[in-house]
Amino acid sequence: MAPLTAADLSDALHPNDKGFSEMADAFDARVQAAYAAGWIAAPVTVSGVVRSGIGGKPLDVNGGSSANDSRADLVV
Repeated sequence: MAPLTAADLSDALHPNDKGFSEMADAFDARVQAAYAAGWIAAPVTVSGVVRSGIGGKPLDVNGGSSANDSRADLVV
């Protein structure tokens, strides 16, 4: 993919619609290549205690909710 050109810019700094589209296409192509190379994996479902990596403190979801976007907090 070629870098952005002056035709892709509204001014010296900000892309126009064509520039944004070219950047999005380039980003998507790189993400697809990373996925094809095995660098990106699907999320895994975990059950049991999940350690945060911050002093080994476990994470807890308020009320044991399994809904998407549930808040996880450090157990202190």
